[in-house]
Amino acid sequence: IGNAGQLACDLLLNTLQAEGERVERIGALRSRHVLPMVGVDPLDVPEGEEPGRMCVNLELFRVPERQLSVLQVRAPIVEGAMQDFADEVVAWAKEAQFSSILLLGAADSASAVHLEEVMTGQFRFEANSHVSPAQVADLEAKGLQRLAAPGQAAQ
Repeated sequence: IGNAGQLACDLLLNTLQAEGERVERIGALRSRHVLPMVGVDPLDVPEGEEPGRMCVNLELFRVPERQLSVLQVRAPIVEGAMQDFADEVVAWAKEAQFSSILLLGAADSASAVHLEEVMTGQFRFEANSHVSPAQVADLEAKGLQRLAAPGQAAQ
């Protein structure tokens, strides 16, 4: 459950690559707020490259034709450092002048505060003031529910 966002990013990158899009690994980022990790790259090996490339905890990919960048977080955030990591990513994204950010993540239903949160649909979203009412309505029309604010039941 906890790595659903990571798996979704892997699927997105692999699908784009399989459809002929150029997926470039830009590099790795470092953060003291993310546990270290190294493993075998789960992405398909582009033609002409050797298999067995390693991946690390924070990697940045780019799909130039779509003006899309993906920051792949493959390791857990250090306990108690979630806000610091979020602040670090926001500062980096502002400095890099990204126009928007889409966060993919997951949480175990055992962490739900209210029974209503467990009983509602599995897929929910949250949006800040930069997301238009039309975009929110589109998500809701697709059956997604908005996350409940702390102390409130899910919609």
